[in-house]
Amino acid sequence: NNAIEIKTVEAGNGFEDLAPIGDIVNDARIISLGEPTHGNREVFELKHRLVEYLVTEKGFNIFALECPFGEAFDINRYVINGIGDPKKAIAGIYFWTWDTEEVLELIEWMRTYNMKPENQKKVKFYGFDPQDPERAARVTLTYLKKVDPLLEVFVRPELGILEVPFSDPRGLGRRHWIPQEYDS
Repeated sequence: NNAIEIKTVEAGNGFEDLAPIGDIVNDARIISLGEPTHGNREVFELKHRLVEYLVTEKGFNIFALECPFGEAFDINRYVINGIGDPKKAIAGIYFWTWDTEEVLELIEWMRTYNMKPENQKKVKFYGFDPQDPERAARVTLTYLKKVDPLLEVFVRPELGILEVPFSDPRGLGRRHWIPQEYDS
């Protein structure tokens, strides 16, 4: 009785069949798009279509994924400003589940959306997984040192412990995906 028939999972096919989902969303500010499997093509295609709908029809502008916080900056930099290589940025978030054509298509759609002058509210991409804190901690401390050196000194004893060797992308063979200039 509560099922909503969706005509296709493929993005770019209009939103008429998704309108009932908009009624459910109503004025919510956060929507969680789960998945029954990792790496399933159709699931992420549907997620892409839903993101298109939520952005263009409901005004959402942040997409957050279960991936490393610091490394997601590279994808966001591409989505917002076109800087970098989206394939390398996706590979740089380390999860095989996201290193797919379907995720790349969503990232490319976000970039295309953001390039259009009429879209003043830009879509952003964030990661919220703290598994690899080294880069995020290092970049945060470097930033604080520039903008508020006293705060950097104050937080370094606690935040600095996240710069731990086991999360070092070089040691894990991940550094080659992260351009050095992205760290500043």
